[in-house]
Amino acid sequence: MEDWNGREKIVADNVVTYQVGRRRTQEVSCGKDLLRLVGERAKEYFEGYLWHGDGFRLVEAEEEGGEVVMCGGAVYYGDNVEDEWLITSFLVALTREVEGLAVSVRDSDGEFLLIEVAEYLPDWVTPEHAEGRVYVFQGALHIIPLPTDPKQLFTIPVDDSLPSALPLLADPSVPTRLNTECQRVLQARLQPYPAMALRNSYYYAHCLLPPRAAYLLGQLPSWIARAVQSYYLRVPAELTTAVSLRVLDSSPDGRGMDLGRPERKKEETEGWVYARVRFTRCLYAMITAQPDPPRCFSAPSGPPAVRKAISLGRKVAVGLEMALASLPSNRLASLCKYPANAQIPDETLSASIDEYSWGCDPRWHRHLDRIRRRAGYFDTDDTDCWELSGTRIRQMKRAYLLALVDQQRRGRLGDMSGKFCMEVVDDILAQYDNLVGGASGGAEQCHASVGFLPAPGVDDDSSWLAVDPSEVDDLLQKYRGLCENPEDLEGG
Repeated sequence: MEDWNGREKIVADNVVTYQVGRRRTQEVSCGKDLLRLVGERAKEYFEGYLWHGDGFRLVEAEEEGGEVVMCGGAVYYGDNVEDEWLITSFLVALTREVEGLAVSVRDSDGEFLLIEVAEYLPDWVTPEHAEGRVYVFQGALHIIPLPTDPKQLFTIPVDDSLPSALPLLADPSVPTRLNTECQRVLQARLQPYPAMALRNSYYYAHCLLPPRAAYLLGQLPSWIARAVQSYYLRVPAELTTAVSLRVLDSSPDGRGMDLGRPERKKEETEGWVYARVRFTRCLYAMITAQPDPPRCFSAPSGPPAVRKAISLGRKVAVGLEMALASLPSNRLASLCKYPANAQIPDETLSASIDEYSWGCDPRWHRHLDRIRRRAGYFDTDDTDCWELSGTRIRQMKRAYLLALVDQQRRGRLGDMSGKFCMEVVDDILAQYDNLVGGASGGAEQCHASVGFLPAPGVDDDSSWLAVDPSEVDDLLQKYRGLCENPEDLEGG
């Protein structure tokens, strides 16, 4: 994958990368100033948007003492190309609003803005010549021309860096601005944003969920994307353990549904609640195309609205449980700071055992289940006994944490510096447990107070899912016409 500084030329699939640069001034004298300037506008522009991935972000460029201040980032947009075009519309608007700001944006297809206006490009522009030379400046699309004679080598840089391009973009004597037709097509493509992405890309549906899962999604609405993608990209081993919902199902024994106990099958959704969940259309299409979780769930029954809510809720709940298994832990990250050949102090490890979020780590629950099946490990020959020996359970936790630290050092657990971590989820689930415990009217009163529903309501119209092949040509013709006549395009 390309880092946004452009040091490499390979961009991962479904990732958009971008650079933002401006000449150093008194107002913007360093990267932190530029981050603050762009970040304030981004927060307002993207407010309330449901990202397919982690969302728009910026990092500061390494200070090299030059005249240009830079920052940039990369966003995974997956199957939802709306994320990419919303980011692009923001960056183009930003160049209009902030004087002297230049932007470069590309994806795995390369300079995708040129692909959009390909029909009107000058003959000399080819993918080989254009790579790394396309910028947005003052709201318009520019391309740094190639030198045509030796004299131009002193004024037109051969390299494709933004600091080298910025003086040329601001110089009216250098023909970098693409023709009017290209500008018109790009304007038409971006005109519906951000209104279209913020208003027309959502789908609201009712789901029957475990209360803890419904409460977690209520506090972290963006996690629906994690849940859907985890379920969509599931592997059999993960699915087999996730369907037990060890963390999210509020069963009386706190163990979730037991796949080895078929008598629980009839009551697997007992105590679950209805919640109105916001999806993007892309996420909703992804989850509805998938089959229900296997084995422990019986076929949904009841009216169509109830069957739909049950099916959708099961998939969301299992996907959310799978997403929890990939969460980083701040406590684990602190242990990983010790060198591989150094012994972690006993007091540090003991504190980590006490503070680790055991309750929302599905991997720990799976490990514990395997150990429970070993007769005699917990001072009993009854493999079905759930009473744990305090000394041995602490020994298990110690060994488990050390194993995770070893895996992290080998790069098997992924990035540990994410915004979301086990501790955040643990706090939210603890809030729910406290609400239920403190409600004088019990769980039902608590559920009503946080917006859970006694029955499914009316979902949004989903007729957009069924697109007749004959309609595709009409959509393309409509889009072509809008590009030729952008004044006919409505902002919705």
